[in-house]
Amino acid sequence: MAKTLSTHPRRHRVERCQGVSGELALVSAGRTHYEIVANGHFLMATYNRRSEQTLARLALDALPPAWTRIRVLIGGLGVGHTLRATLSDSRVLAVTVVELEPRIIHWNRLHFKGSAKALADERVTLVQEDFFAHLRDTAASLPAAPSANVHPAASPADGVYEVILADTDNGPDWLVRPENHAIYGRRGLGAAFAVLAPGGVAAFWSSGPSEWFGERLTATGFAVSAQAVPGRKVIPPDVIYLGRKPRQPSPDGTGVKGADNR
Repeated sequence: MAKTLSTHPRRHRVERCQGVSGELALVSAGRTHYEIVANGHFLMATYNRRSEQTLARLALDALPPAWTRIRVLIGGLGVGHTLRATLSDSRVLAVTVVELEPRIIHWNRLHFKGSAKALADERVTLVQEDFFAHLRDTAASLPAAPSANVHPAASPADGVYEVILADTDNGPDWLVRPENHAIYGRRGLGAAFAVLAPGGVAAFWSSGPSEWFGERLTATGFAVSAQAVPGRKVIPPDVIYLGRKPRQPSPDGTGVKGADNR
């Protein structure tokens, strides 16, 4: 996602519809770009891609160098920038994209340059579902936590990911829908921690710094870092939060240290 809108004089609405979470609108911005507006608020645009690409790059670059069979979970298709950046990494074995809104999927296939090809990539599985529900159900389906001493990619049936990329909102403090608070709270982060391989990385896009969210990631058991992604006309800069799951379990065996649900 991104926060700056195009000032191109040739902006006009292409389509407006009722989505799962409210009104969605597709707006053209010049001859080749588009914006998505949700409930009257700018959400994302095809002309802003730096932070979405950075989201994927930072998470993938943070993995152990020896990992060459990386499975990625992407929360939110957006305009396809995160997916395309993920697929450009030759180490990526499989990508699951979870998108709630069917119209956003349709617009990606019909209007957004490169998205139709990315969605047709044989490594990609597209799931139309709520991202929190997907995390919760995937975590519940795990028979047991994988060994911290074995790279989980060696046994694909374990059902975990090496990377999670979350771009479902404009960040934990600016939600597209109220229900998404669960993604950033105890239940959502606990589920993300559970389905992530030991040593894996969960990355979250935010439209600005969020102190409480960084603390929540730490309380869940992640080793946390944050990186600003400055861009033209973007004040404050976008922030990517990275949470690395330790290679060894925490003393209580869960990695979760009792954060409350926001």
